[in-house]
Amino acid sequence: MMNRSQGATTLLGRPGFVVGVQMEVDGEWRLDVETTAEVVGCASCGTRAVGHGRRKVKICRRVGEDGDSVAQVARAFGVGWYTAMAAVKDHGTPRVDDPTRLEGTRALGLDETKYLSATRTHHTQYVTSFVDLQEAFLLDVVAGRSAKVVDDWLGGRPEEWLQAISVVAIDPFRGYANGLLAHLGHAGVVVDHFHAVRLANQAIDDVRRRVQNQTTGHRGRRGDPLYGIRRLALVAAERLSERGWGRLLAGLAAGDPDGEMGAAMLAKELLREVYGADGTAQAAGLEIPHCATPHPGHSLGAGVPFRKPNVASYTDPGGSVSYGFDTANELTSLIEPGGAKTT
Repeated sequence: MMNRSQGATTLLGRPGFVVGVQMEVDGEWRLDVETTAEVVGCASCGTRAVGHGRRKVKICRRVGEDGDSVAQVARAFGVGWYTAMAAVKDHGTPRVDDPTRLEGTRALGLDETKYLSATRTHHTQYVTSFVDLQEAFLLDVVAGRSAKVVDDWLGGRPEEWLQAISVVAIDPFRGYANGLLAHLGHAGVVVDHFHAVRLANQAIDDVRRRVQNQTTGHRGRRGDPLYGIRRLALVAAERLSERGWGRLLAGLAAGDPDGEMGAAMLAKELLREVYGADGTAQAAGLEIPHCATPHPGHSLGAGVPFRKPNVASYTDPGGSVSYGFDTANELTSLIEPGGAKTT
């Protein structure tokens, strides 16, 4: 907008116009005049276009429903990341804040997601995702991962909503378990299948490395029996081919004299069998024998203990909760701060 001259505008005497810059050009006096209208139509046809926010809706739906990242949608619409993110916030915030969006939740899942990797200026930043596990529906994403984060979020929910929660699935992290006590002490806490099996695989790796050092006196090297089957040992039993079974058994026979690594692998398969049981009754009848314990003092997680209720109740048909965490991580990763891909 030009610097307007009230005196020159009065002398011009044209309603709806004001005089801005006044200058002498090639011996002639030049006035730059602009209209006072806030909204004008097309210069050729006079039609005035009115935005209905459809682009904001499309951008938000591409992110929320179609699973595209903010950066991808920004490129598709020819706008910057911050413009696309602003559209997501404008259209999505009222829907996220709608209290009726949380209604009907019976099984709640908690999981952490690495949001920003560590740099010279800040530590690795995590967020906690809250998921409706039966509907595979992301309820909320909160900065941090601690008992206080969980306690504060649950403290903001109505008492009726909290009482309706019958089961909560978490990874084996004591902070999450502690955060549930004040508000969801009545709910059954179960250990999520994905995290349990991942920790069982970590236990197999730990036992393999210990046995490797004890039997050879060095870390795994090419040609060592256990090092050669390190990946096969983590494959589910039903996915191994006949050739794979042959290699696996030969490696154990040559490098696992006391059967410790084999015991760890057996423990994992028995754990998977418990999680795959058809209902709580069947799961309760399955036991992981003491002989399958990988090593005295070794546990699958330093947080939530793997007691029978934690595992067996996971298989309750009313609380099947095996699929929610992947959904939470995928949805959380759609928002890429500054265009940087989250992990």
